[in-house]
Amino acid sequence: ARLSALCWVALAALQAFSSPTQQAEFVPYTAVPTSTIPETFLSFNFDFNKNISVSDAWSNASVTWTLDLQDRRLIALASALAPANLRVGGSYADEAVYGGFPGGVECPAEIEQQHYCLTPSRWDELVAFCERTGLRLVFDLNVMYGRQNGEWDPTNTYSLLSYTRSKYPSFPHGFELGNEKERQLSPADTARCYMRVRDMIDQLWAHAGPGERPMLVGPAYNLRPDWLVQFLKHLKPHVLDAVTYHLYMGFGGSAAMEWLVTDVAWLDSQMAVMQEQANALRATPAGRATELWIGETAACWNSGRAGVTDSFVSGFWWLHTLATAARSGHSAVCRQALVGGNYSLLDQRDGFRPNPDYWTALLWRRLVGTRILAGSQYQISHTTSSPS
Repeated sequence: ARLSALCWVALAALQAFSSPTQQAEFVPYTAVPTSTIPETFLSFNFDFNKNISVSDAWSNASVTWTLDLQDRRLIALASALAPANLRVGGSYADEAVYGGFPGGVECPAEIEQQHYCLTPSRWDELVAFCERTGLRLVFDLNVMYGRQNGEWDPTNTYSLLSYTRSKYPSFPHGFELGNEKERQLSPADTARCYMRVRDMIDQLWAHAGPGERPMLVGPAYNLRPDWLVQFLKHLKPHVLDAVTYHLYMGFGGSAAMEWLVTDVAWLDSQMAVMQEQANALRATPAGRATELWIGETAACWNSGRAGVTDSFVSGFWWLHTLATAARSGHSAVCRQALVGGNYSLLDQRDGFRPNPDYWTALLWRRLVGTRILAGSQYQISHTTSSPS
């Protein structure tokens, strides 16, 4: 089996980067792994975000508008990272309307003008992209649709699911519901919505065999473990296949990001945050029956920071996050984003040119296996550089 050698090399490099007069020694215990991760552990996202100006970081990245899913280079580069989850979400997922599906609605003019209209042809194109690249599509549904009286209207979601079932009897992909709505929706309300989607999936794919029925993940919340516990208490066991949350340790508008991404203490602080979410998950029967995913992550939110999260230095944060998540019981880490923003793996404004973190992800895919290894604490010894 392949060993997680890349993580040890990265940690040693980080120590050397921050303290050039010190040496680090790592001793992995290779006989017995502490745990395992799925092959789809390293994953990534598309976003509903649209470019506001011609030159901003989201140009040509909108999943319902400008992103070219037929681009041969994008297909090749995405395929090289497979198998992986391709989550399609973001804040504007809760403004999207699914228009033109049988038995459903047409998109209102304002939704079309804002480019948040998902049509059957674009949906089919997205599914075909995932099947061609070997990715598992995880699509974030609009939990805010039709809430004029406060209650979620599930009819638009049902039209999309019903169409999907009729065209794809076997659909080994997944759905999510809502994006970061823990400040707007109560845990009980969110749980009721998820149970309705689970009922729809179970009804539509009632006769699907193993691996042919879509999974359901969520609730795509920000760091509110108290909210998560209450949500899971209102949820029946086995409604969710995975609990998802979003992790952004920094703010893209802060100049401090330039040094934080190589600060060992700041990087290590992620472990406590991840462990807190894992503890909340295990606090209820519904949570203990699911996997734990980081559904969105980058070193900082606000579309990242140009020159930092799209540069070589981001690799220290990226590898550290992957290793920490694997160690703390996570089954997936979805990088925000494959394209779009200043934290993307590929620069869609330059012919999908890979940013440095893409190559880091590719190295992980090729060198790191599914066995998680423990190791001794590194030992530091002071040394002097040789004149030669």
